[in-house]
Amino acid sequence: MLKRLLCALAIVSTAWPAAAVAQAGRRVTLTLVQDVIYGRVDGSALLADIGYPSGGTGLPAIIYVHGGRWRGGSRDYRESLDVAQWAGFGYFAMTIDYRLVGSTPAPAPYQDLQCAIRWVYAHADEYGVDPDRIYLIGDSSGGHLVALAATLGEGPFEPTGGWDDARSDIRAAVSVSGPYDLDTLSWGDLWTPIEGNVADARRLASPIRQIAADTKPILVLHSDDDRSVPIQQAIDMADALDAAGVEHDFVHYTDRGHMRITDEVIAATREFIARLEGRPVPAPPRQNRRPTAATDVTRADIQAVFDSSDGGIDRQITVVDIGDANLAVGVLHRETTTTDGDAVRGLIHNQVTEVYYIVSGEGMLMTGGTLQSPEARAPDSDSVRVLVGPSVAGTASDGHSRQVSAGDVVIIPAGVFHGWRAIEDHVTYLSIRPDLDRVLPAGYVNPAIAR
Repeated sequence: MLKRLLCALAIVSTAWPAAAVAQAGRRVTLTLVQDVIYGRVDGSALLADIGYPSGGTGLPAIIYVHGGRWRGGSRDYRESLDVAQWAGFGYFAMTIDYRLVGSTPAPAPYQDLQCAIRWVYAHADEYGVDPDRIYLIGDSSGGHLVALAATLGEGPFEPTGGWDDARSDIRAAVSVSGPYDLDTLSWGDLWTPIEGNVADARRLASPIRQIAADTKPILVLHSDDDRSVPIQQAIDMADALDAAGVEHDFVHYTDRGHMRITDEVIAATREFIARLEGRPVPAPPRQNRRPTAATDVTRADIQAVFDSSDGGIDRQITVVDIGDANLAVGVLHRETTTTDGDAVRGLIHNQVTEVYYIVSGEGMLMTGGTLQSPEARAPDSDSVRVLVGPSVAGTASDGHSRQVSAGDVVIIPAGVFHGWRAIEDHVTYLSIRPDLDRVLPAGYVNPAIAR
């Protein structure tokens, strides 16, 4: 079955040309929009920037809340979250401005964050957001606000800005250099509502005082030499979360100062979210590292995986770390397939490109087109964890169909629909999979050839 030209891909070099991988793997179209109005309060617009993969479905969402002691800063503050970067990671990303306490006293900043969460829920279908995967991240006072959302939730505050009927719960929060007890914070007196008892208001707005059994998972990141928010705030918060049995991580640095959304924070956040969702932890890019050896995938390896009793149509042979990306090799075998009507069932891989090399057989392959009735693959499935990363299944009828046979090569960029319209007898093919975002498990070796 696999006699024709198997040795053509017998050696997968770890020196895959970076430019070629980048061109093949980065063809997911991103939509970036500035100055989106997510709410209106007293005639004033609340603004946000958003970014997301065009046509995506089942996307996690991440909302960034800037710092500035609630009285300064903006959504494009230095070292703020980059919506384009996170859209490239496969997220619906949003950075928000909120009313500052110098003009509109507390709890206005928190009410605006709650409005932003409701806006995402209200527009989840429009942007392909999974409503059960909404995350928050903030630094400094923004870290305080997202931690408060994870502990207090809606609280007793009146909804403002709009979307009052939408949900406002979240999956988890990431607090970077955030304060958790306003009573012991040197600038906690900036949180001063114009009505009610100020001391009670600050206790209500202190995340450490709102921890309960239903507190959402929190990632706390802080450094010993933070001169704005003492490290003791983070230590006490982590201890309180631990005592309450709340799922959390505490990343304790020694020399990072008052941290913002740095590369380290991004890597820790992606790892935290991946663990919560039961997905492989994405490896951070290593810009200054290059492999020094090649990886062999022999004809015997391919045949052993093909002949193994475990697995289905698609079987991953190995996933190789090539420095700034991963590269996977799989073998697939499909039997007779027919399609009734114009619609073809297939997949879109959100982040992983595929290069098919047809070894034997032939069939009618369709690529491109508009996905209908999309269904996201389960994050804990082998397909997502090992084979091709986050993917969406469905049907399409308006793509390009053509006959492919032994010796043909087809390049299918991430984000492009593909499915088999017809296979008369069989088609067997190798799939080379550039994985620039490192969503596949580097070092994986199929059990049939594990040594």
